[in-house]
Amino acid sequence: MASGEGLPVEKQLCFREDKLEKRLLPLLVGKVFHVTSWRSYCSIKSDGFIDTYPDGRFYYCERDKLPFGVRNGYVCLFDLRGDLTAIGQESGMSILSWMSFLQPHRPDGHKHAYFIVDSAVFDRLIPNSAARDEDGCFTRGKAIPYIECWYPGRLSLDSVGEVYEVTVTASPRPQMSGSVASLAELLMQMSWDKTWRDDGS
Repeated sequence: MASGEGLPVEKQLCFREDKLEKRLLPLLVGKVFHVTSWRSYCSIKSDGFIDTYPDGRFYYCERDKLPFGVRNGYVCLFDLRGDLTAIGQESGMSILSWMSFLQPHRPDGHKHAYFIVDSAVFDRLIPNSAARDEDGCFTRGKAIPYIECWYPGRLSLDSVGEVYEVTVTASPRPQMSGSVASLAELLMQMSWDKTWRDDGS
């Protein structure tokens, strides 16, 4: 399950932003995982566990407005073991609308990490249904319906089977024809000239 000094197996992956749904999503379907920034990933590797922050130190809001998992001292996870097509039909929404982990909207070269949870701890996971007991939990953005679950307390890296180290690169800009490119250049120059005049220079 793990390699080296007790760390999970690490896989380095690189995808264009417009290819995430086709290339990254299939690797995550059927799995439970935690996604985090590259900076947090390096900290987690050093600590040896994914921590919880029930005090909401990274959230600028009142405690009763904290996400369900954060407020209860859980590690927040995505659970894609269910039938995503059926979930989409039941909710009447595209499942991709909840999949923020596939839409990073970051600069070229952004890196983040996916911790794939080992099946040995699946029986300890807190299901999505637990949040339904709290009034307005889903409608007020405190939890993601259907595909979010939680681990109670810190999640040791011993309970992580793999880590996907993902670099996301920007999608290429569409090529413009010569006439369109010339027009775009002219409009940009006109905008610059107007700004120059408005500044009184």
